[in-house]
Amino acid sequence: MEIDSFLEQQCELQAKQHEAKRAGGVDVTIVSPAAPLLLRDVPGLSLSARDWSRLAKLIPQSACMDIPCTSTVDSTSSTAAVAAAAAAAGDPQAYITTVSLFRFLRLKLVPEYVSTAITHWALGLRPAVLLTRIPSARRMLDLQCSGQRGVTAFTRLEDLQRVYKDHYPPYQQRNSVEFLMHDLQHMEQLAHPWYYAEQVGFCSLMRDAIDNAMLLGWKHNAQLPPGSDAKLAQDVMLDGGQLSASSGSYAKNAQDAILTVDPLSASCGAVSANTLDAAFFDDVDHAISDMNACCVHLLSFVKAKLLLAFKRRALATAGGSPARDEDAQLPADFIGSDVDLSVDSSRDFDACYAMLLDSVWRLPTDMRAACVRLCTDSFRPLEDGSIIRRFCHDRGCQVLGVPYPFLE
Repeated sequence: MEIDSFLEQQCELQAKQHEAKRAGGVDVTIVSPAAPLLLRDVPGLSLSARDWSRLAKLIPQSACMDIPCTSTVDSTSSTAAVAAAAAAAGDPQAYITTVSLFRFLRLKLVPEYVSTAITHWALGLRPAVLLTRIPSARRMLDLQCSGQRGVTAFTRLEDLQRVYKDHYPPYQQRNSVEFLMHDLQHMEQLAHPWYYAEQVGFCSLMRDAIDNAMLLGWKHNAQLPPGSDAKLAQDVMLDGGQLSASSGSYAKNAQDAILTVDPLSASCGAVSANTLDAAFFDDVDHAISDMNACCVHLLSFVKAKLLLAFKRRALATAGGSPARDEDAQLPADFIGSDVDLSVDSSRDFDACYAMLLDSVWRLPTDMRAACVRLCTDSFRPLEDGSIIRRFCHDRGCQVLGVPYPFLE
């Protein structure tokens, strides 16, 4: 697997940034904990001499040397000297690591992005943070604002045996391995050379929006909802607010425990009775924790979901039921999407969106105009898309303190 030249440059820039953070007393670790593990040291793995011979033909010893590896053998023992001599003699058991399998082989049922993520993480080219519990949406947002992405690898037996159901459409279910692969996929999407800095810029915008929730009339309740069991409350307090996997439906419980939202009753500047439903805050949580893509798509998603929230409010006022029906697998997106906003509701949406653009994000004229045209027929994909991407990219570079090149 060839290492992209952009990623090498990215690694050098990040290394300087991490050194500056370490000098300031901040602990930063970007190397995968799997990198040092020799394949022969994997518990329960047994390979025949023929298997090792085949691996030696597929995995060149010289290419394994750029990822540091250690053994379970004490480096000061006489056995270590024997192991070093075996490596020098070309014994594959002495140099083939777990990472080299993902780097040089295609493993059955393992998507290519997983192999790429693990290899680049081991090489120090992925800004991943290893977690053993599911983080809250806000924790993931804060990580991404620093240019990092949380990757959850469960370690407790009960967590490894559990199936995790997402509360957000399309309500996917994953076992512990699929959950890890899903997180690695998101890490690859965040680290994409074209979109890395601009995604950091988008997350910075969303953090400002959430931190100014009361200004927008958005209210977040940090208290546990009525009826939450004590075990969930204890788990939330572990690992700096990460949510224990023992709670079952992962995203739903993370949102309930950390970012529970009461229906809004506060006014939003000129907005009167700006009451939005819980589905909108599910959308916000999804955008800040489970979406990694071009910032044009991300901002379009947020605007569209805000508009749909006002449409559902109009439907509820007219006597409809805007609630999301999980059992029927009917997402709120399809409820009220064909409802036309009244003059008052349209004015409320415009005022709320304008406050977000002007009072919270304080966008320059060209960026503001492009955001206004988002999700409309007047949006110009090339011109407006370039304006939005450039703005978010520059903001991301400013947040990270690293001048990443802008790629179109």
